[in-house]
Amino acid sequence: MRSPQKLAFALALLLGPCAMAQVRDRAIPADPITITGGRIAGNLAANGVRSYMGVPFAAPPVGDLRWKPPQPVTPWQGVREALTPPPACYQDSANEAISEDCLYLNLWAPAHGTRLPVVVYVYGGGFAHGSASSALSAGANLAAKGVIVVEGNYRVGNFGFMAHPDLDKESPHNASGDYGLLDQLEVLKWVQANIARFGGDPANVTVVGHSAGSVSASALQASPLARGLFQKVMGISASSLTWEAGVFRSREKAESDGLAVQAALGGKSIAEMRRLTPDKILAQRSGPPSIDGWFMPRDPKDIFAAGEQSDAAAFVGFTRDEGYGALTEVKSAQDYEMTAKRMYGADGAKLLALYPADANWKHNAQLAARDITLGTAMRRWAMGQSVSGRKPAYVYLSATIHHYPPELTPQPGTHNAVAYHGSDMPFWLDDIDGFNALRTTRVWSPWDRTLTAKMSDMLVAFAKTGNPGIPGIAVPRYDPANEQVIAIGVDGQIIAPMPFPARENVAFLHGLKIQPRDPR
Repeated sequence: MRSPQKLAFALALLLGPCAMAQVRDRAIPADPITITGGRIAGNLAANGVRSYMGVPFAAPPVGDLRWKPPQPVTPWQGVREALTPPPACYQDSANEAISEDCLYLNLWAPAHGTRLPVVVYVYGGGFAHGSASSALSAGANLAAKGVIVVEGNYRVGNFGFMAHPDLDKESPHNASGDYGLLDQLEVLKWVQANIARFGGDPANVTVVGHSAGSVSASALQASPLARGLFQKVMGISASSLTWEAGVFRSREKAESDGLAVQAALGGKSIAEMRRLTPDKILAQRSGPPSIDGWFMPRDPKDIFAAGEQSDAAAFVGFTRDEGYGALTEVKSAQDYEMTAKRMYGADGAKLLALYPADANWKHNAQLAARDITLGTAMRRWAMGQSVSGRKPAYVYLSATIHHYPPELTPQPGTHNAVAYHGSDMPFWLDDIDGFNALRTTRVWSPWDRTLTAKMSDMLVAFAKTGNPGIPGIAVPRYDPANEQVIAIGVDGQIIAPMPFPARENVAFLHGLKIQPRDPR
């Protein structure tokens, strides 16, 4: 017979790290609350934070609603016990339940308060994975600091981003493919309609996203459909404002990919494909969002360049040691030199002059990859907002390093030993203990505790005021003529200003274009 500990572990693996919230600590005196669709009752934790888990914000996107924009929520009778986190949207997942019926959100709120700031968090996962119920993005600790946190699921993979000419014909907007982004939009609409009932201020909403969620946050700022739904935006390590890798597919490419999915599945029509089991859809290769002509009418960087984005205060940044692309995979100085010249043609020699293939080639290749990808992507976001908008932009650089138990300590220079992509995200959300939800994988020092307290305070300050500065820490406003960032954990300092990395190379870096591959 299994021990209670093993049963709890198995339950957590089945339902996700927040599964234990299904047992109510205490009833909330003001419950039930009437929201769109019906009445709900949540949980009051010992620290005074209210939580409502698995709240429907749209109809289940199943059957004939597969590959449709989110539809109005299905009403329910009686009081819905909002105690259990929802399943993740259908995807490859080793530790969470998955379902196509996944359009639910989780909400955390202080016990009391009116007109409280609202943080809407959008998870990452490469538009193929992710969940609103991860222990690394739970909102309880931020809510204890005086904000309401909302995190909603959105469709991923081919369920969220498959475009197709026949789906265009079904749409009154002649558009298809960006269903996952429309789900995020629906969460923001739900906030506008319902958040006041939890004590929130619908006129003070901040979208916070990490990785693909950060790409989504910048896309929401660019989309005309999201105007007026939020006032501030925080991007953690990615944006849609980049030349690299084509974050948004063209409409033509997305529709071609959708036709390839149909051919692989042998479906004769969209109606037939909607009757297929979800595992067959999951098995097909998927892609990122597209310029569908409705949610995203043009490339996001062109929308920002024209000053047509939502005028929202922006707080964006990246980690010291992240980057992506072929330069992160080179195996030698010679390989680095050949790859740089192959990727950037005549500009490859200039790149190598700035980031030499010398004895420090590995470090230089990583810096080049970071500055070309994340550095330019986040700079363009801050620059686009500060140049054409009235609201300010702020930029950070994080060097948060994790500490591990002896048996898990990574080798120096390997991925987990540095300030990797996503290493800072749980610090911002005050969720570093989420790494130890199921077993001990991190060992946190008092310095780490101080750092996450200050970083989460900065996020809360930004949500409240539009300025991430906190007592004792002033954050410089981004100025293209005098670029300063707030550095976190760099050179042993908690938080201090510094020049934007590679500031002297900005014109060159922003002009780099990857050369077309030789068809041979």
